[in-house]
Formats: sequence, C-alpha cells, structure tokens
Amino acid sequence: MSNQVKFKWHWDIKFLLLVCAVLPLTISAIFWQLDRAGQKREILRQLDEGMANAPVSLESLPASPQNYTQVIVEGRWAEQVFLLDNRTRYGRVGYEVVGLIERTNDVPVLVNRGWIAAGNDRSVLPEIDIPPGNHRVEGYLYRSTQKPIVFAEQQWSGKWPERIQVIDFELMQQRLSGDLYPSVVRISPESPLAYQADWHVERKGPGMHIGYAIQWTLISLLIVIMCLFVNSNLKDWLKQRRRNRNQ
Repeated sequence: MSNQVKFKWHWDIKFLLLVCAVLPLTISAIFWQLDRAGQKREILRQLDEGMANAPVSLESLPASPQNYTQVIVEGRWAEQVFLLDNRTRYGRVGYEVVGLIERTNDVPVLVNRGWIAAGNDRSVLPEIDIPPGNHRVEGYLYRSTQKPIVFAEQQWSGKWPERIQVIDFELMQQRLSGDLYPSVVRISPESPLAYQADWHVERKGPGMHIGYAIQWTLISLLIVIMCLFVNSNLKDWLKQRRRNRNQ
C-alpha cells in the first residue's frame, strides 16, 4: 500500500512578496476596467437620449446638465476667442475655434465653432470672423469626463485669439476674469457660423473594457494558482489522489 501524501504548506517568502506586490495591481485593473465599462454605458445613454430630443433653451436646463443635450444659445459674440491647438483633420494640423457668446442675464458660454487649418507659419494665428449683432446658435453640450492632460504650463500671450492646449475652465475663467457656463456648446455643422464642425462622437460600447476585465481576472486567478503550487505540496497531493482513484 502506497504512503499517503498529506497536504502541507512550505512558504516561499520571496514568491509571496512578489504575489503581494502584483496581485493588488491586477485586481485594481479589473475594477478599473469595469468602471470604464460603466462610464461607456453612461456616455452612450446620454448620447442616445440627447440626440433624440429637440434643442432647448440653455436657460431652461438644470445647473448640471448632461452631455449631448441639444441646446439653443442666444447672445452676442465676444471678441475673446480661444484656439485649441494641434487638432487634426484629414492629415492636416489646425485649431478648433472656441468663441464666447455673451448673454444678457447670465454668464457667457463657450461655443466650439469647429476646425480651421493652421498656416505654414505657426507663429501667425488665423484670423477669426466675429459676426456682429445678436445670434441664435444651436448645438449640443459637451464637457470631457477626463481630467485634461497638459504637457506644459499654459502661457498667455495677452492678446486675442489665445492659443490653448485643452479646455480648462478654471484657466480660461482666469484669462477672461469672469465665470463661464460649465459646458462647451459644440455648434451644429449646419450653422452658418460654423467652421468645419464634423464632430467625432465616440460610440464604442463597454465590450472592450469587459474583455480586458476578464483578461485581468484570468491573470489574477493564474497568480493565485501559481502561489498555491509554489507554497505547498499541492502537485504531489493531487498526484496521490489521482493514483488512489485509479487503484
């Protein structure tokens, strides 16, 4: 009769330390991907809901309206214009023109009028048309849910238009010395006041992030299984059970 193999632990401290360092990272990656999947679902819900409804007056919206709500803004174009730098279309570098509409009884609103090509001399900014008089602008609300990433501190030239890297409401309010509406209006492509307003709307669903979450889950399980084999006699114990079943 063969000797019975009892399950035993024999701890490998170095391997355990490695597992303690790596496993929390893989588990965090699982939850991060699941969170991103939830965000994608919410973006698609807001997009479908916003685009399905008719535009409404900006003044009629709550204090924190959702992205992609179609709106109507009325007021005068201010002389202050921001140019969002390094925006490309069809292989060409240019700017997105972000104008400012001043309203009679409320804070001004940033309106992204679309893309314009940059000239060969980057030190020379394009001339932006500022239509006189009152205007009625249609578009949809948009504010990025991600924190703006900048690679250098914003430098102001002191004259208009100002070149900027990202939409940063706090910095732009400092430059304007006043408050702003908390979302940008992306102008309708059909508007006569628009430049090239062919907005790219991300419609990818949560599937990619769910797939990544599954991958990280499998990696986490593999780490746990490896930890069991390295820190015990599990391999010999399983072999013994298999032999006993075959006898």
